[in-house]
Amino acid sequence: MKLKELHEQLDHSENVIFSLVITMEARDHYTKGHSTRVGDLANEFGAFLGFPAKDLEVLKKAGILHDIGKIGLSELVLKKPSALSSAETEEVRKHPALGEEICRPLKSLKDILPGIRHHHERWDGNGFPDNLSGDAIPLMARILSILDAFDAMVSIRPYRGQRSIEDALSVIENERYSGQWDPELTGVFIRMMQLMTKGHFSYA
Repeated sequence: MKLKELHEQLDHSENVIFSLVITMEARDHYTKGHSTRVGDLANEFGAFLGFPAKDLEVLKKAGILHDIGKIGLSELVLKKPSALSSAETEEVRKHPALGEEICRPLKSLKDILPGIRHHHERWDGNGFPDNLSGDAIPLMARILSILDAFDAMVSIRPYRGQRSIEDALSVIENERYSGQWDPELTGVFIRMMQLMTKGHFSYA
């Protein structure tokens, strides 16, 4: 009975965290559904990479919660249609560490913390918050970095219009070796999405 009670408390705590994501995205129709789509795509990509079911669950949770730290950012900054000031950019750059801080108290989410903290690191070491590079970036974070960028490209944002899936993949292919993403993982992602566009998978 005690174990059942603890599981119920755990489920409730996780549900609160996931509800925060919905609340955060409800503030901005430009990003509504982004986290859920990244989570679903993370599950698809993980399966394509051959991850076991347990790891797919962790990866999907990390995808859903990767931007949870943005709940602490100003709505004006999140919706700003023009270029951000240096101070605003620094505010935005805090969201991965803040997201990690929000999720850290829940032991059931400990495995997703590296994905949340490091999804804005770059392969060339010029990302944030810790300037990690190459294989030093956790695999989960390298995956989320690609998926996050892709979904942002195919979504309407205040500073630009929506790209087609084909256009987004073309941009990613052209920038595959630019230093932003793990080039090998990026190539695998492009192959998966090409299969999706041929009807083997679906993306919405």
